[in-house]
Amino acid sequence: MADPKWYLAIGESEEFGQHDKQEPWRWALTTEQIAVLQYQCADDDRKGLADRAAWRKALDDSIADGSLRGFESGGKFCGSRASTPEEAALIRPMLSHLGLPPGSEWSTSAQAQTYYTVAARDLARWMQMQDEEPADYVLLWFKKAGVAWPLGIASVASESPAPATLGAHDVKDAATLVAYRLQFAGGLPQQQPAWLDSHVAILREAVKAYGRGGQAEFARRMGCTAARIGQLLNAKSRASQAAPWPAIGRGKAA
Repeated sequence: MADPKWYLAIGESEEFGQHDKQEPWRWALTTEQIAVLQYQCADDDRKGLADRAAWRKALDDSIADGSLRGFESGGKFCGSRASTPEEAALIRPMLSHLGLPPGSEWSTSAQAQTYYTVAARDLARWMQMQDEEPADYVLLWFKKAGVAWPLGIASVASESPAPATLGAHDVKDAATLVAYRLQFAGGLPQQQPAWLDSHVAILREAVKAYGRGGQAEFARRMGCTAARIGQLLNAKSRASQAAPWPAIGRGKAA
């Protein structure tokens, strides 16, 4: 069901896509999206936009120094530079296939801008420690996420990241799957829990329902790569195709 308050909160901001309208008040949002909720302003409001950008940077910097718990949830490349000879050698066959002449004018991405996702409770703890007051839409997000404001003294005093609160058995749908996997985002490969068949089935249905770009989108949400999502789906698909059919009408096994 559409939530009018959510539509008012996100407005026409480019930080919210079509899928965000379909999933209002998620348990975690990117720092850019949080900044939009905290600083509502018009596109021509220079001071408001500057304050929003500064607040988003404060969130990112706090994640970097460990004072705010956040998960890396993807990134985008900004700017461009000239390709090195090695890069040009790799690109040249593709250019030839496309019928384009190779040349030194070819450029490649120069740097990446990382996106971080923050849970409502972690943001509330950080804001109270910073003596910041949540704006109306951030306060509403806290309410929807079941986070009381202001937090109790015990919650604010605990600066260490909370332990994982979701187990594999708690995963019932795409939303809880994303929340479960985000708990381990950024850890070493050997620290990642194994993907259960039931989890992959949920992921497959979610990617299918999302449509074009589904693998990249769920990779962004779970803090992994689209290639990893593709490997999971393809591996499970091949395994199911290779599984033998049960014997039917052949009597009991010896």
